[in-house]
Amino acid sequence: MTQPDLVEKLYSSKALGILTACIGIAFLMPYLQLQLTGLGLIIETCSYGQITRVPAMLIAFTMVATFVYISGLKGVAATAAIKDVVMMVAVVFFGLYLPAHYFGSVGGMFEALDAAKPGFLTLPGGTKNLDVSWVMSTLVVTSLGFYMWPHFSANSFSAKNNEVLRHNAVYLPLYQFCLLFPMLIGFTALLVLVPALKTPDMAFMAIVQQVFPGWALGLVGGAGALACMIPAADLLLSTSMLFSRNVYGRTIGQNASPATIGRLARMVVLVLTAIALALAIFVPNMLVNLLLTGYSGVTQFFPMLVLGLCWKKATKLGAYAGLIVGEILVFALILGKMDPLPFANLNLNAGFVALVANAAVFVVVSLLTYDAKLDRSAATAVNPNNFQV
Repeated sequence: MTQPDLVEKLYSSKALGILTACIGIAFLMPYLQLQLTGLGLIIETCSYGQITRVPAMLIAFTMVATFVYISGLKGVAATAAIKDVVMMVAVVFFGLYLPAHYFGSVGGMFEALDAAKPGFLTLPGGTKNLDVSWVMSTLVVTSLGFYMWPHFSANSFSAKNNEVLRHNAVYLPLYQFCLLFPMLIGFTALLVLVPALKTPDMAFMAIVQQVFPGWALGLVGGAGALACMIPAADLLLSTSMLFSRNVYGRTIGQNASPATIGRLARMVVLVLTAIALALAIFVPNMLVNLLLTGYSGVTQFFPMLVLGLCWKKATKLGAYAGLIVGEILVFALILGKMDPLPFANLNLNAGFVALVANAAVFVVVSLLTYDAKLDRSAATAVNPNNFQV
């Protein structure tokens, strides 16, 4: 049912499954905070500032918790289809319209940006150290970490059949083209709103508010609210399952009934949402930073999961060693404000540095501890029937 279930099966280790669950919960929290922060910003903007940041966050907390209790996993999936269509139409329209409205065309917007801020369109742009090496190392982290999010595992295991997963693998990358259009909106906002814009995360909503009437802002805000609530609900469902099933259910609650586990999961939903709310209010951060922090953490699952499925010499000790080294480096570099990390005239994403160390340790320790007599491949890695959806 969950990612830790798979890890526990791969390595015949309940403790490693519990560790995976705890790490997954830790790095899902920034992602959940991101959704609550975004929803709060939408509420604040759509109220034209009448609802300030903290009350807006409280409203966001109520909306998300209610949505989770009402919808469940099937409700989230069904609503997500509506959300995706609305959001794709919205970002494509505004991404093309706003540059044309202010500068005559998308090309005119880029010319104006280059004239106003020379060099801004070449890396590192408006930053000091987010250069080509940082971008490329970040792309590696986000690419390898995309399917490492714990909620993606739960969603995959709930698929109707294998064809659903194949279709996702084919068509989901096309969805990423939609990310180009918010960038165009951001470039437009940089010229039109800055320095009046106090919060960069509000650029999209603020520029729509400036150009369009209230009803249009309401439509965009409604679509944006769905875009926050649906991932938040998915994250909460998966995180509560990680705790109730893979932490509590594997430790003090081993003899708990399914009904007890279900009640605990519902309670955990409220607790986790409250924690994310407190982080959003008292430890605010830019949305992109929150997302990259989460990616840095969950990408450390990649060697343990992928090599565990494909490499028969992967061992439990190798998985432990690699995962622990990777996560310690992630925490040390991010909390020590060493992200990006300067190295040989390069600026590398902290998650990438940790992943390289993680993979190296995993391979070396696995080779040193592999015992052919205890080869687990016959029971796990080479038998696909053990991992049917």
